[in-house]
Amino acid sequence: MFARIKQVGSYACLQLVRTERRGGSPRQRVLATLGRVTQLRGSGELDRLLRSLSRYSPQALALVCGQTPLSTRTWKLGPGAGV
Repeated sequence: MFARIKQVGSYACLQLVRTERRGGSPRQRVLATLGRVTQLRGSGELDRLLRSLSRYSPQALALVCGQTPLSTRTWKLGPGAGV
């Protein structure tokens, strides 16, 4: 499953899509149209949906919970660490 933005006229809609094999070839099936992207972002519904789904994925939960951009630190351990 994946999310995609589908252009419908002058609107951009967020859809939840599943890829299935039919007759040996892949076909995409729309499971749900969640709404217009601008309205979902403006109302905060998109953030709520992502937080809700993130509880099922530890990696996504780590990204959603962080309020600041991810940063990395390097630590030197063991012999030669002071060099």
